[in-house]
Amino acid sequence: MLILRNAAMGDFKPTPEQIKQVERQWADWMGGIAAQGKYAGGYRPGDEGKTVRAGNLITDGPCAEVKEMLLGVLVVKANSMD
Repeated sequence: MLILRNAAMGDFKPTPEQIKQVERQWADWMGGIAAQGKYAGGYRPGDEGKTVRAGNLITDGPCAEVKEMLLGVLVVKANSMD
């Protein structure tokens, strides 16, 4: 399982063209994994979750710090870590 995180970019704001370029790179990378028959699923978290704590304390959504950093998970088929 690969955990995909969002790197801190400070004040950097990508242009629409830069965003499209990164999206194309991601699509090519993911397509390559799928073309090899190694894609086994994935998940991108939404913001509709709840956090349940001791004492039946329920709050909306996951922890903001995690939600902002976690882009999703990708499960791949592999014979080894290499």
